[in-house]
Amino acid sequence: MAMSELHQEILTALTAIKVNGPKDIYMGICDNVGQLLEQVSIVDNELIVNYLTELFSDWPDKSNSTTYPIGNWAESPKRLFWDHYDHDKSMWNKRTKYGQARWALLDHCISKLSQK
Repeated sequence: MAMSELHQEILTALTAIKVNGPKDIYMGICDNVGQLLEQVSIVDNELIVNYLTELFSDWPDKSNSTTYPIGNWAESPKRLFWDHYDHDKSMWNKRTKYGQARWALLDHCISKLSQK
């Protein structure tokens, strides 16, 4: 798959998440994009994660973790992720700080890809 084709497919998937919500509320951005792209093409999940991680890297509110980019206010972004996943299921809840950050990161990725 050409990089421009991957770029477009990822942008389409991110936009679908923004419009329709995540396919799976228990998954982050990378896995939701992977699930959506799995339906339309064969794309290596590692390629998707690497592409998105690069986009995450210049998000102004990123954490110090490339794997868990949300939670720059937390001592452990990984623990914050799992706390939201395991306990209050608010990974995408727009009423929580964590959920708002996830949606902001999604918007950042869409904006960056739309500029390319």
